Amino acid sequence: MLKFDINNLFNEIINKNKSEILDEKQSYTISIELPGIKKDGIRIEYKGYTLYVYTINSIKAFKSFIVPNVDILNSKAQLEDGILKIILPKTHQSDEIYNISIE
Repeated sequence: MLKFDINNLFNEIINKNKSEILDEKQSYTISIELPGIKKDGIRIEYKGYTLYVYTINSIKAFKSFIVPNVDILNSKAQLEDGILKIILPKTHQSDEIYNISIE
């Protein structure tokens, strides 16, 4: 008898499907193919310059992206036609030089 394991299905979906990150001037745009997954089956977290995308039914199924200097409060995500699109505005350009005064 064939055993069906939903956790393995989610692991395969999120780890095998294409993902892309675009480093644009004002933001990062991340796209992940997630066919058959509804928005309430996805959790997105940002911690320590890293964005994590999990399927809720299986914490083991995730992708991560290193994205520094993100304005997380103004970030947006949408799921349309099986593609999760996350837009993360940048707080400042990483190639800029900032001087820190010594007190």
